[in-house]
Amino acid sequence: MSAAEKQATREEMARIEIGRTEIVPFQAWLLAILFILPLIVIAPRQASLEFSEQKGEEAYRPQALEILQHLRQAPSVYRGQEGSFLAKVFAANRFMLEKINTYETGLEKGSFLEKTLLPPMQLAFTSWIGLGNEEAYIGSGQWLFYRPGVDSVMGPAFLDSKQMLYRSRSGNEWQKPPQPDPLLAVEQFRDQLAARDIHLVLMPVPVKPSIHPEGLSGYYEGGGTPLQNPSFDSFLTRLDELEIPYVEPSERFVALGSNAFLYTDTHWKPQAMEVCATALAERLLALDGSLQGQEGYTLEGSQVTAPGDIAAMLKLPADQSVYDHETVEIRQVRREDGSLWKRDRNAAVLVLGDSFSNIYSAEEMGWGQAAGLVEHLSHALDAPIDAILQNDAGAYATRATLVKEMGLGHDRLAGKKVVVWEFAARELAVGDWKLLDMKLEQVKKPVEAEQMSGFLVLNEKESVKVQGLVAEVSLVPIPGTVPYKDHVRTLHVRELAPMEGGQALVGDEAHVYVRSMQDNIWTVGGRVEVGERVTLHLSSWYDMEESYGRLNRSTIDALDFEEPCWGEVQ
Repeated sequence: MSAAEKQATREEMARIEIGRTEIVPFQAWLLAILFILPLIVIAPRQASLEFSEQKGEEAYRPQALEILQHLRQAPSVYRGQEGSFLAKVFAANRFMLEKINTYETGLEKGSFLEKTLLPPMQLAFTSWIGLGNEEAYIGSGQWLFYRPGVDSVMGPAFLDSKQMLYRSRSGNEWQKPPQPDPLLAVEQFRDQLAARDIHLVLMPVPVKPSIHPEGLSGYYEGGGTPLQNPSFDSFLTRLDELEIPYVEPSERFVALGSNAFLYTDTHWKPQAMEVCATALAERLLALDGSLQGQEGYTLEGSQVTAPGDIAAMLKLPADQSVYDHETVEIRQVRREDGSLWKRDRNAAVLVLGDSFSNIYSAEEMGWGQAAGLVEHLSHALDAPIDAILQNDAGAYATRATLVKEMGLGHDRLAGKKVVVWEFAARELAVGDWKLLDMKLEQVKKPVEAEQMSGFLVLNEKESVKVQGLVAEVSLVPIPGTVPYKDHVRTLHVRELAPMEGGQALVGDEAHVYVRSMQDNIWTVGGRVEVGERVTLHLSSWYDMEESYGRLNRSTIDALDFEEPCWGEVQ
């Protein structure tokens, strides 16, 4: 190096080095082609695939252009926000940040490159080096583990003040942070029910890593002791102090060995579920012996074979043979006349449950029907039971549904003696334990016929075909990123008008639930966006709740206390 170079500044050195870089024409052309080729090949290919998938729909729009419609919506968000100029700007900014995040995720997950390349690459990683993904951990043998379940067991103590402070600040510009303290929510709910002379009984269902840590690490082989979050025992101790009865079945699950959990799924096997139902029935009868009935329910055995939800989240090729479908023996509960068990809204017991209650009960989950926790609890008590079951968000989803019904004037607690609250124990560490006000309001009456405005309210067995403008939509999960292959979303539809020849509508807007994902594929309803005009066949939600109320559902907070309809996008 010359003396001049030694004295040169860093910028001057950079210029000297760049000046010495030589690129021959062939290299220049090759680099240019490699840069331009993806731009001119991938985008048109992606658009053509999207067109073929959406062929026949009235308005095809490439996914890459979806962000443009959100830009058009931002001014209306700005105008609709009350307050100062800054408040309006921040509201529009939050709206766009949320839409950009959703757009980028959807663009990534919907890419044909990911769909084409990811499955074989994941198969190679899984088969050769045991590597999972952001949702699934690969265990020994056939064991698969859901990451939030592992995190809830191996993570920080959920009742630790620093951990709760951290979680309470973990929101972002468009998402509120969770309420991290489960004891606050449990105590509030206990008091709300006690005001109606109703007992609350909790059942936190242990997750697979608690019972089978040996599937993740040989260190725990032959341990025989449930592995719990550091705060779990403190949580149970506090429940005892609050005199809140509970059923904690971890030791019973350990005794079941390999009959406790499905290998490639997040949920329990039928044997573990039935053990819980029996223990829960014993706990309820100890509280109130009058809950014992004489309904004459019977059991009928059958076999079910299905793929595990964690295996689906790995996104392996459809013809993969690494993880087999599992076969289990279920026992359906039938009434005296031989028909399948059904819930009874007038029963003395109400069960709030998540997917652990649904897995052998909701046919959409693929593991049979009428053979789940609630059915077997009903059989053990030989008495009818009412149930509000919904996949996901066990910390608040079913409570929120109960609160909404009460707020609409539907007294779901009338005649109840006990409410059982079942939730996956992982919710204690990762759930949102929202504090919810629960008040029974007056029954909301339909708007007057001469008024013709307000939210449409449909009576049972009533249906209507309408057109309307989509004013707001709830989010739909990216297929394969959650343990549930089906989803229901919410639409706020305005400017309702009957189809030609239909009767006049009493109401000009609607709160609509639509099926948005089926078998990990977005439906037409899942792709509906704000600003679209849609044709909907609407019916009473209470006619469809038995079929679709159990599915994972996203909502719109502003519509919580407006009567919902069930909609099918035409």
